[in-house]
Amino acid sequence: MKESDAPQSQGNTADHSNNPKNRGAVGNLPPSVGGGPPSPAEHNNPNGDSGHPPWWRRLAVWTFIGEIVLVVITIRIACIYSDQLDQMRESVKIAHDTFVAANKPSVGVNGISPMYGTKTDGGEAFSSLRTKKTDNLGFRVDVKNFGSVAATNFTAKWIVFLDGVPGKGIGPESGTVVLFPQKSIFFQGYIGSENYQAVVVSATKTLELEVTVSYDGPGPNQNYTYCEKDRFSPTMNAFTNLGAACTGR
Repeated sequence: MKESDAPQSQGNTADHSNNPKNRGAVGNLPPSVGGGPPSPAEHNNPNGDSGHPPWWRRLAVWTFIGEIVLVVITIRIACIYSDQLDQMRESVKIAHDTFVAANKPSVGVNGISPMYGTKTDGGEAFSSLRTKKTDNLGFRVDVKNFGSVAATNFTAKWIVFLDGVPGKGIGPESGTVVLFPQKSIFFQGYIGSENYQAVVVSATKTLELEVTVSYDGPGPNQNYTYCEKDRFSPTMNAFTNLGAACTGR
């Protein structure tokens, strides 16, 4: 008696599915567990982006940082230029002051010469030597322009003091003149025989001279005034410079 074909067909199908040689075929793969591919991971960002700010916001931040850096660099450069400008101004001022000092008049007392007077048949004779017959003291003041340019609107005055009181021998003030470079103007005076013994011999009185000059330079605002006070020293037979200790009379 022959066997039925149906059960054999079902048995063959089961055998083919369990055959290791047929596992690589697509139609024979077993169904996957879970019913499909895994779903993508969920994100909490409602906008669906990556969590970073948009590129245009990042660009604005970097632009702001760049502007700050540029401002700092600009301020630093301005400070450097400011320092250089100050140095240039100082150099210009030094050059200007040097030029003015080298090209301006400079007037002062060049010296005071004592002269001793003796009466003669021909009148009073003065010399630089003192003798037993000397009874008068005279003096000549040399006011000189030591500068390299002329002193314009030049005026000079002087006062002779005996014990602090203006005494005899006061010479006239000069008029307004031009005192050229290396040139001098002179004042001459004397104290008289009545004061000679007290000033020169016994030194009980002081003799002082006060010289004041005023003049202009070639440039604007170049107005100068100079004053000097000198005292006669009998032991040194000379006048000692006391500096600018002027009374302003």
